[in-house]
Amino acid sequence: MHLPKLRYGPKFLLWPFSDEYSAGPLLRYVELLHQYSRLFDRFDMFYHDLFYRRLQWTYSPPPPVFHDLLDVMTKVYRAELILDYKFKNRGLCIEALKMSNPSIPLHFHGNLYYYPHNNRLALVGDKVLYMALVDHWYDTKRTLGEYSEITIKSVTRVKLAEEAREVRLASLVIHTSLTESEIDSRIDLTAKTYEALLGAVYIDVESN
Repeated sequence: MHLPKLRYGPKFLLWPFSDEYSAGPLLRYVELLHQYSRLFDRFDMFYHDLFYRRLQWTYSPPPPVFHDLLDVMTKVYRAELILDYKFKNRGLCIEALKMSNPSIPLHFHGNLYYYPHNNRLALVGDKVLYMALVDHWYDTKRTLGEYSEITIKSVTRVKLAEEAREVRLASLVIHTSLTESEIDSRIDLTAKTYEALLGAVYIDVESN
């Protein structure tokens, strides 16, 4: 809304195209109109732009193969309960649980989200386990032979798979073709997911 520029006197208002002065309620009304003129601007043009300039969210139909984002977030919540840890970046937890092809997206309300396979986080988790173990071993002043014995008992794939089976970690794995029982029966998958979750926590706490 465009208003004429007004010339003010001590207690009066002078309209720009006349010599007439106004005072009292009219002066107060015009002052308020100038003060709140923004309230009379058109804001519906935003929606006009959304439609005609195509700024609205684009809707993508579900691809032939996908993971439902709500199902995935349920698994993330359960993983946090098992770990007794709440992720600052839950995308790390999704990546740690995802064993399907990176080209298979998560889908929600027409939007697609892509996450990589958990291979890289599993490597981080594997090294974190060894680092924690050797740090504990060094502090206890045990021998190299004892370190090897502890390693065999603690960080082998078989041992990690046993730990994963106890907390039903296979039910949280994001996969497209394997069932929970099939995943649970494969030591490499359950152990890798266990390592990936540890790697995700390690990165989420900024390597602390």
